[in-house]
Amino acid sequence: MRRELRQTTLISLLAIGLSFLVLPSVRATDKKVSDPSKTHAKNKKKKAVHRGFRIGPKHTTHYVVDPDSSRNQVTFTSKAPRETITGKSNIITGHLDLKPRRLAKAKGRFSVAWKSIDTGNGMRNQHMLSAPWADTKKYPDIVFTLKGIAKVKRKGKSGKSVRARLIGTFAMNGAEKDFKIPATLVYLKPNKGDKVTEGIGIRCKFTIALKDFNIKGRGIGQGFAAEEQVKVSLFLKRAKKTESDTVEDEPTQPTS
Repeated sequence: MRRELRQTTLISLLAIGLSFLVLPSVRATDKKVSDPSKTHAKNKKKKAVHRGFRIGPKHTTHYVVDPDSSRNQVTFTSKAPRETITGKSNIITGHLDLKPRRLAKAKGRFSVAWKSIDTGNGMRNQHMLSAPWADTKKYPDIVFTLKGIAKVKRKGKSGKSVRARLIGTFAMNGAEKDFKIPATLVYLKPNKGDKVTEGIGIRCKFTIALKDFNIKGRGIGQGFAAEEQVKVSLFLKRAKKTESDTVEDEPTQPTS
């Protein structure tokens, strides 16, 4: 009886000793197990810091459309059953105020004069400039007012180019409509000795429905498409620096 009691006691002591050896390793393993939801939240937070270019001024900077740039062009294409018509203008005016590294609060205004658009046919140009097409005597310009930039995503490692959505209002022929325009923006900063002008290039394309802007000319739907495909390319140069325009412009290390 005593022998069995001793054996039982010995087994119990061995079991207690083994538990002390095993438990720490279990606890250590538990510490290594991460919560998937927390990991996802961290990754989401890292992605959220990419809100603009990786280079350029950190403060709000003023840019104006460079009238001498060959990049400036607005093109609309009308693909109708009877024919395809293309209209072009290289005369774009406007400005842009933004923080290149934080684009969300960008503001700007761009305009194109109706009379500057050429469709390759003088008579057609004249018809386009008067009601029931566009009443250009009353509304001579096509205007896009930028209210912000959303869904910014950097392209490439340099951080000089981003894809984004231009949020704003398109005004034409006395009507206004909210637009979210997919666009590519490129920040250009010349190296020493380069003749490249520092500034921002913008390229985008979108579709406009004529009925949204009260354009009701004869032949819409047959000789002229009801929806126009619009492409815009322009370059804005950085405006002349002021005394307060002295914030560091050099690239910084990425924060993510």
